[in-house]
Amino acid sequence: NIYFDLMELERRKLAIELEKVKTNEAAIQDLYAITMKKVASWSTVYFKETQRGTNKIALKKWNELVKEELGIDNFERFGL
Repeated sequence: NIYFDLMELERRKLAIELEKVKTNEAAIQDLYAITMKKVASWSTVYFKETQRGTNKIALKKWNELVKEELGIDNFERFGL
């Protein structure tokens, strides 16, 4: 769930930026491309650090980010 919450963070950021450019197609494509690069980078780092969910210390770090940004505590929610 932490991973999907991280993606939700990026989706929300993208939505805010897209609202600023409205119908400028070139700007929309640029924002989308930038966001996809960020998501790919975050994914790589996340999976490497967390060892696909087996490194609890790394998971806790990412959980804190989600908790700060979205108010969702996955550790509490799933009793970890």
